[in-house]
Amino acid sequence: MCQCSPTNDGHERIKNYLKEVRNQMIEITGEWHDELLWCPSQCYLPIRVKEEDYTIYLRWRHSDPWTCDLLKGSYPDIKGVFFFDLFSLYNVHFTSEDNLDEIKEKAIELTELLFQKLENGECLKCDRSAEYSVPADWVGRCRYQLCAEHTAEYLLSVANRTIDRIRELEMYMRTTKEFLEAFTKVIRYDRKSD
Repeated sequence: MCQCSPTNDGHERIKNYLKEVRNQMIEITGEWHDELLWCPSQCYLPIRVKEEDYTIYLRWRHSDPWTCDLLKGSYPDIKGVFFFDLFSLYNVHFTSEDNLDEIKEKAIELTELLFQKLENGECLKCDRSAEYSVPADWVGRCRYQLCAEHTAEYLLSVANRTIDRIRELEMYMRTTKEFLEAFTKVIRYDRKSD
């Protein structure tokens, strides 16, 4: 069970923090909705960016660190995933032992950073210009807005994940084949016995 718990002044601290954020692109349109009873622990915050509704979605499971996804639509009317795990993108790691208010503040800060970089045409991982043709929608921009160096790193990580997945499938196929061969032998043996 997650041990994180928001402090009484947590929501006020977050509001005060947002007043200080540069060029505020995000508008908080509701309060955090926390589901911290068991795994997964989840927190939702509805926001608006350029007249579009989104939800910051924090999630923690057993041994995993907290993740921070951006969802399309305003909680509870979620329409799909906009961006996967901002914490992973920016190498931020929170565990169940960390203060939930700090996790929420970092989620808001990174969401602001993401939209600023998208707006300014910067690489999502550094301050260099992104090297791509700007797609018309935000989702395409999130997936491909990287400089040359980070594009190469991203493509290498995708290739490595694909290779790992192929190896898993090969192992599964071998195991399935071995099972079917053993099962076939048992059936043949049973038929001979009859």
